[in-house]
Amino acid sequence: MLKLSANVKHSLHCILLLSTIIGYELLSYYSNPNTDQSVSDLFSDYSLWTALAILLYNLLNLLSLPMNLFSIIGLLLYNAFKDDIKIKKLKSIEKKIPFLCIRVVTRGDYPQLVRKNVDRNMKTCLSAGLRDFIIEVVTDRAIGLKTSTKIRELVVPDGYRTKSGALFKARALQYCLDDGINTLKDNDWIVHLDEETVITKNSVNGIINFVRESRHQFGQGVITYGKDGIVNWWTTLAESYRVAEDLSVYRLQFSMFHKPLFAIKGSYIVANSGAERSVTFDNNGPNGSVCEDIFMAFNAYRRGYTFDFIEGEMYEKSTFTVWDFIRQRKRWIQGLLLLIYTSNIEHRYLILLEIVHLSMFAMYIQLIDLIYPVPTVYWCQLINRLTVSVVVYQQLFGTVIQFDWRQIGIKKFILCLVGSVLVIPFNYVCFLIVILYALLTKKHEFFVVQK
Repeated sequence: MLKLSANVKHSLHCILLLSTIIGYELLSYYSNPNTDQSVSDLFSDYSLWTALAILLYNLLNLLSLPMNLFSIIGLLLYNAFKDDIKIKKLKSIEKKIPFLCIRVVTRGDYPQLVRKNVDRNMKTCLSAGLRDFIIEVVTDRAIGLKTSTKIRELVVPDGYRTKSGALFKARALQYCLDDGINTLKDNDWIVHLDEETVITKNSVNGIINFVRESRHQFGQGVITYGKDGIVNWWTTLAESYRVAEDLSVYRLQFSMFHKPLFAIKGSYIVANSGAERSVTFDNNGPNGSVCEDIFMAFNAYRRGYTFDFIEGEMYEKSTFTVWDFIRQRKRWIQGLLLLIYTSNIEHRYLILLEIVHLSMFAMYIQLIDLIYPVPTVYWCQLINRLTVSVVVYQQLFGTVIQFDWRQIGIKKFILCLVGSVLVIPFNYVCFLIVILYALLTKKHEFFVVQK
């Protein structure tokens, strides 16, 4: 069977993306002609206050525009279909690979999983040719690893306290940076992983390229959830959108702007040791501990450090249950709210994140349309249709990236695509539940999903 090159796949994907957007706009318009109104129509057909309320409702669609534009541009600009990531040959004098510390943070609840993944990641690193590195497991409870020159187990003392009172993962990560505990030099690099994260050869090569170039102090790559065993098809398919988001929004913000304009994830972060010690994880005490990754990233951003995207994926599994899926995202939303409302980071750094925050709450207002259809302004409806087409396309695109039809078979692959579309309403309902759950429950909890 003909095997398409990565460039051909990317070209076909770009054509399909643009066709989806344009096609949905035209189909929606011609299937309901003359239903959209102009702003002048509103003020001629309704009273002043009613017209203003309808216009304001329509303007809520603008909140989705930044994410939509980043998604489209990111998908068009960057090729996500590269099968193999090669180590680059630098034009300057050949640079030695800096020392890498692969740092895994865990509570110690799943020692067997940690031991299994440490062994697995060690073999991958060695087979990829990496030699100057160590895997460091930072845990609240002893795992019982067999330590060596390449494996270090670091147990955080029960009585350890940071200066600002950081909790959870932030507390453990800060412990590693403290004098007397830290063994890294400023020009060494840290690869942050969760306990379930599995390294691939491609990700090792991508990290090597990133740290050897040393142009940016922080980097992040993509994680997929469907290539290392499926524990829950529903939640794995739901993660497809997040995979596409990594390869579009996140990739564009890091590759073009070199800033965490929207956010960052807590796993598969690569950080220069000196920069991380300068920024620290001891930011904003308990408030900065719910999503320590995003607090660290925006503190680094405001201090002038730069970011980049790292090629080569790593593997994780989706949450085991829908309830875990909801509770995990509840913590993320709470961390976002704490960053916006309790941190000392200036709003000019958070502007796009704040727009995302407002768009989440706009989802509730837009439910009015299900009960009482609201008249639509033409150009606002164009944006609404753009949002729908981008969401559907990203969901399908993420599924294509997550699942290889050659491995699972064409029938199962088609079922994955169908299931991916069916899961979109599930994602929407879950998100509505998550927002309410985040608002109505305690903000300083750190839920660890089943693994």
